[in-house]
Amino acid sequence: FARAIIGLVKATGGKVAWLGKDLLGMKPEEWREVRSDIQMIFQDPLASLNPRMTIGEIIAEPLRTYHPKMPRTEVRDRVKAMMMKVGLLPNLINRYPHEFSGGQCQRIGIA
Repeated sequence: FARAIIGLVKATGGKVAWLGKDLLGMKPEEWREVRSDIQMIFQDPLASLNPRMTIGEIIAEPLRTYHPKMPRTEVRDRVKAMMMKVGLLPNLINRYPHEFSGGQCQRIGIA
């Protein structure tokens, strides 16, 4: 069900409504706008994080995807702000996922 909501698998029937909008009936342009507001939280946070990327790169990935023209300095500032919002110190931005506890990895995924 969750995978159908975020579009990982195609729903074969039923209706998925979010804020009064039918997600399954949306056009691709509409879906792109909504998709940036929907996020999946995985049960095994470490498995969902790329071990070759720093947490700064991981957190910045959606920003670079949805805002490709955003300056690097602004991306970095936003990443640090998101880290603070989830209780991670910004000076940890260049560390790798294996250096964090499970709870911290969960917060990285949320950020």
